[in-house]
Amino acid sequence: VYTNQTIKINLLERVNHLNYFLALGKLHTGYSRNFDSYYAVSMRCLNKLQYITSTLVPRLKRPVYKNNRMRPTQIKLRKTNILSMHKEYHQVYKLAKSFAANGTPEKPLTATNVKNLQKTYFFFCEMLCAFAIGHFNFTCDENKQIDFARLNMDFTFKGWKLKLKNVKQALTIEVKKDLTYKIALVPTILDDGETLLKSVKADECFICSPYEDGEKDGLLIDITNIESFRRIQQLVLRAMVHADKKRKECPFCKNKLTLNKEKSLPDRPVYECTSCRTEIAEGYCPETGKTYPFTRIAGLAKTSTFGDDEWLAKRKIEAQMYFRNITDLTDEMEIICPHCGKTH
Repeated sequence: VYTNQTIKINLLERVNHLNYFLALGKLHTGYSRNFDSYYAVSMRCLNKLQYITSTLVPRLKRPVYKNNRMRPTQIKLRKTNILSMHKEYHQVYKLAKSFAANGTPEKPLTATNVKNLQKTYFFFCEMLCAFAIGHFNFTCDENKQIDFARLNMDFTFKGWKLKLKNVKQALTIEVKKDLTYKIALVPTILDDGETLLKSVKADECFICSPYEDGEKDGLLIDITNIESFRRIQQLVLRAMVHADKKRKECPFCKNKLTLNKEKSLPDRPVYECTSCRTEIAEGYCPETGKTYPFTRIAGLAKTSTFGDDEWLAKRKIEAQMYFRNITDLTDEMEIICPHCGKTH
């Protein structure tokens, strides 16, 4: 359901980037085939789950729920005379009986199964990285065979050089031009991402996960999410901007950058690409005294996300920026300082 909504958001987008647009076309075509066959079923399941959620969430502050938080987590639900007087508990009991009647037995998740799942997910992230980089600006030797068991690929684009490599349980994207900037990705389906990050040395590190968790900083990389490859391209763009100090070529569409004197400050110039309208500028954090590069799209018309749920609103903001922002954005699409987490 969400994939279909994302396709609708991005289907009519136009950007001056041939490979970028061709990659979107391939993925749109692949996701659209036979999509209607299960879309109706998915929508019915979504509506049913939303009804259950909207019924239970407002009642969570009632005493019958608060008091039961201190009870054992594996308590068995029983239809007793005392609890049956609480209509909230009655609904929970009915829901539990429904799950018990319609549930399917799950296969035990053994250490071997987890290991195989983790290996498969890591392999998927490797392939997606190679796909994303190859459909951005970078090219590699066409005759070179890719060995995903010992991934070590070199890409070039104008003055930029990129190396994609797997190091232990992580993937590193190292970009060189005037400077060197390295980004590390730790693909994991488990909760050991933070531990693995400590063993990786890079300018920035991200946990890749197929699960979207709003409470944790991570990268949503999932085979069912059509935007996954664009999030990797967004990181590549970030590394390209950090590695470049001369600002002569646009890292997004490879055309020339020009200095925008009207928007520039004496110590913080603003460069603009007249072809794809990408702007590269320097921000200043008054709390830390540090500067940071950020990107935006000149003359971007904001689309309202009023009335959308949090997930869909976030997807719309990503789509509006075409994943060309290298810093986080607020709901109003304002730049969030990477040093202090505030807007200036």
